Amino acid sequence: DATIIFVALHDMGRALQINAQQLQWVVSAYTVAFGGSLLLGGRAADLIGRRGAMLLAGLLFTASIPIMALASGYTPLLLGRLLQGISGGLIGVVIPLYLAEVLSPERRGRGAAMFQLLLTVGLVLAALIGLYHAHAVDAATEAVRSLPVAQQAQELFTVKDHAWRTIFWTCLAPGLLFCAGIFWLSESPRWLEQA
Repeated sequence: DATIIFVALHDMGRALQINAQQLQWVVSAYTVAFGGSLLLGGRAADLIGRRGAMLLAGLLFTASIPIMALASGYTPLLLGRLLQGISGGLIGVVIPLYLAEVLSPERRGRGAAMFQLLLTVGLVLAALIGLYHAHAVDAATEAVRSLPVAQQAQELFTVKDHAWRTIFWTCLAPGLLFCAGIFWLSESPRWLEQA
């Protein structure tokens, strides 16, 4: 969710007729919301439990995807990015907290390393998804050249609009998988002791 926006940015801005300043706000909204939820993530984990905070993060992320993929203007994109930022901040606090509380001392380092590794894998996958769609747009651009000039612009617009929306839709499956996986987790014993 942090990096996928960069792949879609150019075509998204043109398709929705968003100016450069608005695009900057859409990109930076994630960071602003991420920072705020980092500050409040521990409190949320104490109030609703580690599992509850992870589920909240997953639901916010999952809700952000259709908001952004179906966006018809600036406001839904901004809202979707804010939801993703809140989700990312919660995940950044709650998952390491949860791992520290449920893993034995011998396994904590491995758990934290796995969390970091999977974050990096997610960044690489986002880049690969973007690369795939960039190549698809390039191929469509070549195919469109055989059409009459009047039809080329409309076809190219359709292909690019579909590409950036599909980029966001591909993020839905990991969000749903994350939410479903939470139901197989037990609550942190430390939080249960506090509650």
